[in-house]
Amino acid sequence: MKKIIFICLLFSLKLFSGNTDSLIKLLLKQNLPDTQRVKILSRLSVDYEFSNDLPNAEKYAKLYYALALKVKNYIGIGDYYNYIGRKFYYKQFYDSAIINFGRAAKQFEEINFNRGIASAGNNIASIYSEKGDIKKSIIEHRWLMGFNKKNKDTTSLSASYSNLGLCFMNIFENDSAIHYITLSSRINEKANNNNALQSNYFNLATINYNIGQSKKALFYLNLLFSLSEKMPLKPNFLNLIYALKANICHDFGNIDSADFYVSKTIVSSLESGDKMTLIDALNHQARLYIIKNNLSGASISIQESIRLSKEIESDFLLSKSYEIYGHILMKEKKYKEASKYYNMSFDIAIKSNSSDQIIEDLKGLANSHALTGEFKQSALYLDSIIKYKDRLNQEEEFKNIKEIEAQFETEKKDILILKSNSDLKASEAESKRKSIILISGSIALFVTLFLAVIAIVNFRKAQKAKQIVQSQNKTLEQKNHEVELQKNLVLEKQNEIISSINYAQRIQSAVLTGEDVWKKISKEYFILFKPKDIVSGDFYWAHVLPNGRAVFALADCTGHGVPGGFMSMLGNSFLNELVVENKIFNAATLLNKLRDKVIKALDQKGQRQQQDGMDIVLCVWNKMENTLEFAGANNNLYLVRENKMNEFKGNKMPIGTFINDKILFTSQIIQLQKGDCIYVTTDGFADQFGGTKGKKYKYKQLEEVLETINDMPMDIQSEILEKELIEWKGQLEQVDDICVIGIRV
Repeated sequence: MKKIIFICLLFSLKLFSGNTDSLIKLLLKQNLPDTQRVKILSRLSVDYEFSNDLPNAEKYAKLYYALALKVKNYIGIGDYYNYIGRKFYYKQFYDSAIINFGRAAKQFEEINFNRGIASAGNNIASIYSEKGDIKKSIIEHRWLMGFNKKNKDTTSLSASYSNLGLCFMNIFENDSAIHYITLSSRINEKANNNNALQSNYFNLATINYNIGQSKKALFYLNLLFSLSEKMPLKPNFLNLIYALKANICHDFGNIDSADFYVSKTIVSSLESGDKMTLIDALNHQARLYIIKNNLSGASISIQESIRLSKEIESDFLLSKSYEIYGHILMKEKKYKEASKYYNMSFDIAIKSNSSDQIIEDLKGLANSHALTGEFKQSALYLDSIIKYKDRLNQEEEFKNIKEIEAQFETEKKDILILKSNSDLKASEAESKRKSIILISGSIALFVTLFLAVIAIVNFRKAQKAKQIVQSQNKTLEQKNHEVELQKNLVLEKQNEIISSINYAQRIQSAVLTGEDVWKKISKEYFILFKPKDIVSGDFYWAHVLPNGRAVFALADCTGHGVPGGFMSMLGNSFLNELVVENKIFNAATLLNKLRDKVIKALDQKGQRQQQDGMDIVLCVWNKMENTLEFAGANNNLYLVRENKMNEFKGNKMPIGTFINDKILFTSQIIQLQKGDCIYVTTDGFADQFGGTKGKKYKYKQLEEVLETINDMPMDIQSEILEKELIEWKGQLEQVDDICVIGIRV
């Protein structure tokens, strides 16, 4: 899938590979205008990027960005942000990629460059698709489709159709996928846009192959080759065509033909420098060698695949390569070594949440342990497969139930509204009927008795009432106008406040310790972080020291929202000062120093003054000795070892003013063992109201859940806790910020 997205990102730019040498010669011309020079440099960068020459791509990108800034060429600046977005995308840093594509769109909007806006929008929508948020991707593409239709931009509209088709392909709505990609191909056929048609035909071939229509897949592959008479096919497309043909032959059981096209894929990928397709081809070649019982050839292919996967830092491909190597080792009866590679593949698959790969790895582990006589361990892996599949099915069922419930609630509301309208109309009709009878009777009576007198009196009263009503209406209109002005003013101020708080949240997110630091502490961890409001009073912090120690903390500041956010920033800053700058590594000393700084910063002079502060868990992990030093302020630490919960209590006092600020914090030394799970939490989870009786969740219940799930992968633990919280809370409001951190030793 990554390869297809890669094509879309470049296709949406309308910048395709050209004659690099001629562009460089053109660039060397004297007196070339800077605006033209920016375009050439940008084109060169994309050409090198498309041919996988990333160092040269970056070189020319930096050159055209510097020149674009100098001459205020906003298209060039926008193109550079697009380049940075793609660079982050290749490294799977999707959020950073989206931010940079957004910056590109902003640059293009300033000069009303609609083609650029569409390009950046397509890139953002495609990344949502790869992140798995297909619904959001479809919404973005549909908006882009309308945007491009409005601007009569058929080229960008073609890209929207194509990418929308790929979204539907991802959720297996193949009819819709074929429909939209066919619409894209018709536009490109009329425009003789052979570059884009290559992408269309290849994607149509891929979809038809996926739904078992191999003949149609070959038809579109042949169309691709027919395009080569008008324009030579790019090496990248040749690689993919050969790879797809190899898959079709393999599925038909024609192993020799499959081997032939795999070999062509490898040669073509080597020539074009397309390492991703090369890795796929080497994996395919290894599988074919296994079928032919050529285990030495299979081993050579897969080792090269592993080397290249590490080189381009592709966890997805590396996981698949490890699994195939496990199969080879199983054939060689090296069962324990095979288990090692299945485990390596499994670890990567868990992090990337690749469900198909997880199941394949668990099968391999179950098989390898069974063949070494470790039947109990094998049974555990088989049981894990069943549980994991059940969880996937439950998640799908839960999602379907929620959708049905939402639809039911909507329909119920519609029925109530219709019933209410019907009752209201009936009531109005009855009122009118009664009024008519009453008025008719009154008129008859007054006509008979006092016709002339009553007519005059009624006329005068009507005139007076009319004047009163007109006066009241005028006053009411003035008041309504004033109310509307006040309402608009309140909304404007509210929007300004929310905008400021959202900006504060982005700052707080940037300050919180990133996953690069946490991964150095442990490759297996999770952080469940759910602020009550936009900004959180809970914060987590970590730092890895070169002396084999790691310091990490979880704190709950007084309040939540903006006040809590200010306190969290203060606490974060003080921890950086104490650990990073002052080199203090003792847990109790850190809490004592932190308390002094908080009291001084908030000018707290006694328990009758401000009670602001924080509760905190602070740990220093000495990895050389595998010990954990723990100190806590009103917070405890939980350690689960062999499915048994161990609770370590902190001191019963906060970081801030206390009845006796002279009492010092104390620490405890815990000897860790491999496989231990360390958990720290703020009080938000335990204090959440919910359940059938609307009571607090409580720590005891949380401890029982942690004890139950501790042997599961950390990301699955996080999902279970989040689901538990959602189900417990129900329709009730979240009462406090929530944060739970789990770390496996």
